[in-house]
Amino acid sequence: MVNKYFKVILFIAFFVVATNMYAQGPPPPPIATPIGNGIIYLVISAVAFGVKKIWDKDK
Repeated sequence: MVNKYFKVILFIAFFVVATNMYAQGPPPPPIATPIGNGIIYLVISAVAFGVKKIWDKDK
């Protein structure tokens, strides 16, 4: 009878320790990508390209 309880307690203890030992931590936070700056640079370059095209057309 004692042997049966010992096996059950050992079995439960093994899984409690094993899950704590091999559990993964939280994932790292996502890297903040500067999408706003990229859009601003895209708009500025498009405006500059349009101005250049108009400038070259007048010549």
